[in-house]
Amino acid sequence: MQKNIGISFFSTVAAVSFVAVVWGANPSSAHAPFAKQNNKITPSHSVSSHRGILIAGSDAALDVDANGVQLGVHELYLRAKSFHDGKDAEGREVKRDYGIAAKLYKLAADRGSALAQTALGRMYQLGTGMATNNIEAARLYGLAVVQNHVPAQAHLAYLYEVGAGVEKDLSKAITLYSKAADKGDIKALNNLGYLNQHGIGMDKNSAEAARLYNVAAKMGDKIAQTNLGNMYRIGEGVPQAPGVAAKWYRLAVEQNHSRAQNNLANLYELGLGVGQDDGKAAGLYLAASEQGYDVAQQNLGEMYSQGRGVRQDFDQALIWYSAAAKQGNGIAQFNVGYLHNVGKGTAQNYVEALKWYQKSAAHTGAQKQKIVRTLTKLAVDNKEYAEASRLYLLVATHGLKESYFKAAQMLAARRPSEALHLYKAAEALGDERAQKQIQLLLENH
Repeated sequence: MQKNIGISFFSTVAAVSFVAVVWGANPSSAHAPFAKQNNKITPSHSVSSHRGILIAGSDAALDVDANGVQLGVHELYLRAKSFHDGKDAEGREVKRDYGIAAKLYKLAADRGSALAQTALGRMYQLGTGMATNNIEAARLYGLAVVQNHVPAQAHLAYLYEVGAGVEKDLSKAITLYSKAADKGDIKALNNLGYLNQHGIGMDKNSAEAARLYNVAAKMGDKIAQTNLGNMYRIGEGVPQAPGVAAKWYRLAVEQNHSRAQNNLANLYELGLGVGQDDGKAAGLYLAASEQGYDVAQQNLGEMYSQGRGVRQDFDQALIWYSAAAKQGNGIAQFNVGYLHNVGKGTAQNYVEALKWYQKSAAHTGAQKQKIVRTLTKLAVDNKEYAEASRLYLLVATHGLKESYFKAAQMLAARRPSEALHLYKAAEALGDERAQKQIQLLLENH
């Protein structure tokens, strides 16, 4: 959802940005990427050690205790998990070692541990301490699914959904998600909700999506809380209730979820379901921006550019617009171009402005015509006529008679046959000036 701010600036409002749980190694492969948080492990006073584990030794040395007694399957799993997580079952710090964790998980997985099969599958899927291998991940998840291991069902469902390591099969994905969701798996509930909401592999069912999000949200999942807040924000599958949306966003904000921070900020900015408060909006946009969320960075740049909730500061506006623009945010790219164009927050630089306008025009959808017209004028003003003619032609493909006429004017001297074609297109759209120009071209060529 986009809104026009003044004449030159654009703002992106991400109040309806739905998120599916990301299980792949690349967040861009999911429905809507979200910033992952790095959980810091707080060192405790005592540090656990694994006597009997020969870190540089053979695999055989890993599955015995200090007395040489072979560990049970579950003990192997717990030992592997401690090396993977960097802490043991009692929460004491352990030196993290993904290589040892993988070896121990494999020993337990080969002995039939569904927990270990799933954990090792995750390491292969995410590329944790090893090269990503979705085929091996799917194989391991499949072994655990045979044992009705619920998390494995959800993980394998995701691979079938996106076609990673297995042939894409939405029917199998939905079946596995449903089994896991029935057992209360949060990721399955959220992703099955997403498929219902968007009608992916099934008929669209917003009410069922809201129900599934609600179950996961009540279990404390920040992604589902945000998605459910979005449903209430726009009134999809539930009655529109911005106040209820704010409640769910707050719960996710307490867990430092960047999308929820951005979406709650938007409610404060607009005064929907909460008292209007630009200061709170700016603070929440900042919290999300510091986590790298591009939409929040764009919105924070807007707050600085307009002096809303913060002191007007074009230097700061450019900093945050640029952060979002570098992540491919088209609206932010336009705003970076605009600041360079007018010389606010930076020295005036038409070349830099044109560069960012071009980036923005490549993928901003509904705003494309306005953006292309803006950067075309900039090109003309700076006598970059070849670029201007290309841009006029780009706008012309959207059926704007003015663009056909102007593009024809610029091409008339150098490429009269193309200009004639464009004048005729403008005439067909009702541009009365075109007929005279057609006659002149025919007389002179």
